[in-house]
Amino acid sequence: MGNHWFIIRFDVPSGPSDCADRIAASRAAINAVYNRNALDWMQGIARVAPFLPPSLLQYLFRLFTSSHDFIISNIPGPRATIRLAGVEVDHVYGIAPTLGAGVTVTTVSYRDTCHVMINIDPVMVHDVGLFKDCLRAGLVDVARPAEKE
Repeated sequence: MGNHWFIIRFDVPSGPSDCADRIAASRAAINAVYNRNALDWMQGIARVAPFLPPSLLQYLFRLFTSSHDFIISNIPGPRATIRLAGVEVDHVYGIAPTLGAGVTVTTVSYRDTCHVMINIDPVMVHDVGLFKDCLRAGLVDVARPAEKE
């Protein structure tokens, strides 16, 4: 058990105007480059990390992540209700730093709900308000129940 990193690069399709078509095009782009049996490079890094200076690891990680415009991390959470100090937890959010990328998204599922946190680097994304509005509209579009024909 532990972290499993699958790093993939793909072009995000922007042509289809229909949400279902955009999702299908994105899924096809991901499937074209994703390999579940890819080398777990994080395990190798974890073995040598104790022997390297932390500043070098931070520099290399920042260098790698800053070469990406968009980073997303998915953290599968529990479906059952959890309690913290005897109080039922309503929502679970994962907050990640921008890591040098323009946009860093962290999704955490909890009780059949996907909670989304988005960090936007205003140096990389010049109109944060417009970007936020577009992301919100896209999430609402994706979450909308499919219309029955």
